[in-house]
Amino acid sequence: MSTNPPKGYRMTREAVMSGEIRRLVQANDPAAKVMSDEEHRAGVAAMLAKRPDKGDVWVFAYGSLIWNPMIHFTDKRVATVHGFHRRFCLWTHLGRGSASAPGLILGLDYGGACRGVAYRIEQSKAREELELLWRREMVTGSYAPRWVRMVTQEGGRGWAVAFIINHGHARYAGCCRRRASSNPSPGPKGRSVPAPPICSTPPRIWKCSASAIPGCSGCATSSPKPLRDRRKIWNKLYAGMTPALSLKWH
Repeated sequence: MSTNPPKGYRMTREAVMSGEIRRLVQANDPAAKVMSDEEHRAGVAAMLAKRPDKGDVWVFAYGSLIWNPMIHFTDKRVATVHGFHRRFCLWTHLGRGSASAPGLILGLDYGGACRGVAYRIEQSKAREELELLWRREMVTGSYAPRWVRMVTQEGGRGWAVAFIINHGHARYAGCCRRRASSNPSPGPKGRSVPAPPICSTPPRIWKCSASAIPGCSGCATSSPKPLRDRRKIWNKLYAGMTPALSLKWH
């Protein structure tokens, strides 16, 4: 019997809270290490403990959360995050892929900028709503959630939770061919079949794929360092240690 999501299946609050998403992931990818509810709660608690501001919590959406946020929110704004770009960089066995022909889904990777939607969650409901998001996005720990600085379309500035791709995850796609990753070709039964990665570390001149996504700008760097070192560089830049990214946030 096929373990692909049943016809008509929808990602809903009920499906996530009931554990149905977790069961589907386990059925389609038995080798994946699935996180427990206790780990999710601990992750949310740690995230809230180190938040850089107070009051309501904002969540930055750049992929499926834009059209299906699932959370209860009080406001939403078009917003931009600098220092990260949206990219098809995570292999999946669900939906657009299978174990024999994995597909690619979006992640937020280092470099460039990304335009998305920021959702505002009432402070009293932040823990509950974030735990819901953890159950949805952090089933196998494929992301590394962190606080990012954002600028709204109206000019407002603040902090938001964003799901950054976890470079240490087994399903991280690394440096994939840009055209194939942004426009995966249809495979059997309509599944997307992307091209395999062409390298495990970026070449000397690395161009991100963000410019292939409307609303995002690409970036380039001549650093020959591997991804883990480049991530440290971007963290320093993102922290405002250079005039180019040194902004006043509130």
